[in-house]
Amino acid sequence: MSVFASSKRAKDLMEILDNYFDYYLAEPDMAPNGDNTDVAMVCFDNGEDHLEFEFVDGLIEVFYLKRSTNEMYEEYFDGTISEKLKELLQHFVLKE
Repeated sequence: MSVFASSKRAKDLMEILDNYFDYYLAEPDMAPNGDNTDVAMVCFDNGEDHLEFEFVDGLIEVFYLKRSTNEMYEEYFDGTISEKLKELLQHFVLKE
């Protein structure tokens, strides 16, 4: 995998999400990998809800946590926004 492979995948991920939500999705945080040469994770967090897309071994793992109830959810993202992922991403949309 090239040094910029995950960075391109992070950009591609955000294009898919932004297009789906008409650019009203909150701006995520992005965490670098261990040697700061690439993006390893894209995170949305509003205090109550935490959603992350982690780039691992060529896959994108999705993890969600609702802090007040400890509800957790996981799936792999393949470029298609599942019904459950649509529901979870609604927590981070800036308009109604």
